[in-house]
Amino acid sequence: MIVKALTCILLLFYSGACAAEVALQMPLDTQKQAVEEHLIAFYAQELFQAGVCPNLSSARLQAEKECFEYTPTIRLIAREEICGYLAYSIDGTEGFLDALYLYPKYRGRGLGSAALGCVEEELKRCGVCDVQLYVFAHNCAALKLYERHGYHVLQSYNTQEGCAIGYSMGKMI
Repeated sequence: MIVKALTCILLLFYSGACAAEVALQMPLDTQKQAVEEHLIAFYAQELFQAGVCPNLSSARLQAEKECFEYTPTIRLIAREEICGYLAYSIDGTEGFLDALYLYPKYRGRGLGSAALGCVEEELKRCGVCDVQLYVFAHNCAALKLYERHGYHVLQSYNTQEGCAIGYSMGKMI
């Protein structure tokens, strides 16, 4: 049984041809470091924007703590041009999509759908049958993407005033 110790970060590459054609490879250490830094900065911004942390400094500290709780194993989706990244964890037969990020100029091209398909296939190969993720309520595009791909809300998280912070979502694969 695998305990939640396997975390993979996949760099997404895009050739401009077909979004659905992806392959996994190992990245360079410099790519790993750049993605880790972006992941922390982006997640800190999301925590602050959602009102989870009172300022960017505390959000940064929280993001650093949460992002690298487990030692990551890095993988790469190889094409010609980096267009984003994703990260996932495995705990037995459960998988967790920790992050999916597309750089702004690559959004709306079907790459998010291709990335989800790729990671779901990889998780199936690892014996995962249930995938969960968390999405911030203000990220409407991501919420719609996950719903289109069969993810459903498992739990809502709200402020004390009842405003939505985000949703835990899941799907059987």
